[in-house]
Formats: sequence, structure tokens, C-alpha cells
Amino acid sequence: VPVNIPVGVSVPPNEIVYSPKIVAKQMAKNILHYNFLPRAGHFAAFEEPHLIAGEIRTFVTKCIDYHNQIEMQKKKETENSGSQKK
Repeated sequence: VPVNIPVGVSVPPNEIVYSPKIVAKQMAKNILHYNFLPRAGHFAAFEEPHLIAGEIRTFVTKCIDYHNQIEMQKKKETENSGSQKK
């Protein structure tokens, strides 16, 4: 079942099995961040914690930007519907 929530994917180069972006897009319709890591394996968080922390920061920043865009769009729609009623 595809999900519509914001999703971030970080692919370590030494991972045996991973979802290519085209497959990931079928599972998650709202991929905000998809990145191939320069190093690490299956246990990337243990192997390269600073690298993963950076990935999380990048994803969270993109989530905040995404949320702000949605809020601005809602505000514009509300303003437009209010001006049309006059």
C-alpha cells in the first residue's frame, strides 16, 4: 500500500538489497529526500553516525519546507475563497 507521508531514503553503497528510486516511488508517493551515501553498509547508523545525522537533518529541513509550502498554499486558497464570496 503506497504511503503519502513525507519519506526520506538514504542508500548506503555496501547495502546488499535496496529499493531503486523508481521502486521506492511506487511504495512512497511523497519522497522528499533520496540520496546515495558515499560510504557505509547495512548498519549505517552505527558505522557512520555523523553521516546519518546529516541525512536526518537534511530530511527534516525538507519536511519543514514542505509543511510551510502546504500552509502557504492553504492560506492563499482561504484568501481566494474569501475574496470570491464578496
